[in-house]
Amino acid sequence: DIVSRYRRVLFLGTSMGGFAALSHAHLADTVAVFGPQTDLTISHLRPGFVSDDLEAATVKMRTNTQRAVAAGTRIEYHVAMDDHLLYARALPLPRTSLVVHPLNGRIARVLERGGILAPLLAQLWLSFSGGQIIGNLLGSKQQQKQAADATRAHLLSGPGVSQGHNSKIGRASCRERV
Repeated sequence: DIVSRYRRVLFLGTSMGGFAALSHAHLADTVAVFGPQTDLTISHLRPGFVSDDLEAATVKMRTNTQRAVAAGTRIEYHVAMDDHLLYARALPLPRTSLVVHPLNGRIARVLERGGILAPLLAQLWLSFSGGQIIGNLLGSKQQQKQAADATRAHLLSGPGVSQGHNSKIGRASCRERV
């Protein structure tokens, strides 16, 4: 068992990698996914398996996600305001696991282009590792605030923002827990 060699285990994934992270969530302490595939029978991009195998993999992922939640695994499920939000609601996740970003598009890519992904992952790492820092990922507190303010302004004016949420975003942070 590979994970037994480590004090803490973190799985991270986007899209199909998110499906893999959730499929093995019961082996981890923390899982962070960004717009993961959650039902291979209806996913646009899926492995070339027969439908019974796709269904079996989906059931296994849901079962292992449920096992992880029952064991106390921390799961952060990041999603944009698109179909992935509906897929997320079908999983057996605590409400605190779901992080809805008021954006449209491929969530990890949009967050990366907006300068939010690296600080978000750094924050995840710090909470996961008990505060152990890997290099200077975030810069000074002033640089962090400047980057967050610039990112927020960029996202509020960019094409990825869901119309109708601008006033709410302007007063809140760039992400909300549902």
